[in-house]
Amino acid sequence: MKIGVVGPKSYFAPEVFESDDPRYLEDRATCFLRVLRNRLEGSGISLVHCDEVSPGEAWGYLFINHNQRFMTKLQRSGYRGKLFLIVFESALIQPDNWSEKIRSRYSAVFSWGRDEKMAQGGGQEIIPFFWPNPLGLAEQPLPFSDRKKLCVLMAANKWKRRPNELYTERFRAILWFMKNHPGEFDLYGYDWDISPAKKVVEYIRNGYRTLKGRQVRPINVSPVYKGCVPVKKDILKNYRFCICYENAENFPGYITEKIFDCFIAGVVPVYLGWDRVQEFIPQDTFIDKRKFPDYESLYDRLLSMGEEEYDRYLEAVGRFLSSEQAKRFDVSSFVEILLEGMGVKNFLKESNES
Repeated sequence: MKIGVVGPKSYFAPEVFESDDPRYLEDRATCFLRVLRNRLEGSGISLVHCDEVSPGEAWGYLFINHNQRFMTKLQRSGYRGKLFLIVFESALIQPDNWSEKIRSRYSAVFSWGRDEKMAQGGGQEIIPFFWPNPLGLAEQPLPFSDRKKLCVLMAANKWKRRPNELYTERFRAILWFMKNHPGEFDLYGYDWDISPAKKVVEYIRNGYRTLKGRQVRPINVSPVYKGCVPVKKDILKNYRFCICYENAENFPGYITEKIFDCFIAGVVPVYLGWDRVQEFIPQDTFIDKRKFPDYESLYDRLLSMGEEEYDRYLEAVGRFLSSEQAKRFDVSSFVEILLEGMGVKNFLKESNES
């Protein structure tokens, strides 16, 4: 019995499952695939990449976000088996994840979405989950005095011109710190170190954006840019605060790995995202960016926080991570939801009893 996973083939590189390299333990996709494969081990169920199993021998396919190209391939093959969809990306990034017509093709859809629209799935089951996080990686936070700088932001240089995007707000934060307090701020992530030719193009585009009254984008970030990192927690733990913005706001239930990256590293997040996040994550574990009208007031608040108050935030984080409330966000809980929703859990039970 084989389950094909529809996602990047790099997720199934041998080292992903054979190595304890922190990169694979930390990455949200590879960490849940590791746990899922371990749960299936010895049951007669093989978890493989979709290219490694033909439609004729696959019990089912598990899509990590909708993939129309592979879906079309299956339809052309005449495949009539089970199809499961994990909705990770929001409608901002991948609108087809949220199409009722597309979701109706699946046997079951797993989603963090918690609004009425998502509950209407064209007849198939919509199974709610919380974004998977390797909470077991959390370590003892560094002392306040050992934090080398005030603030860090870790994100790729991406942008979408769509409603509810927060990329623009990240740009504002980067530009403000770079102009006013570059010595207190570091930037990490992919695609910030752009070529000279692309910089010229972006300067021209920024001129156009200025004329249109739009937010300009950071171009030369060399005063604050520190490059890419393989393991986020090893860098984040050295700062007092992390500018932690979701890619989008106003999507009910959209709480991704970003705030948990901070918790695992022992750094206090400055969070911006879904406005009801406090229903699931205690308010005393993060700084709410919505309470500050500008970056000057936010900076003053961060700079004025002393060790005693800072430690109270970390203590609140520690209490949360050890609570039942946090277990819903752990990768193991996510995997159990998958097994139950795919109808595999009973098979595992029968396998263990035999």
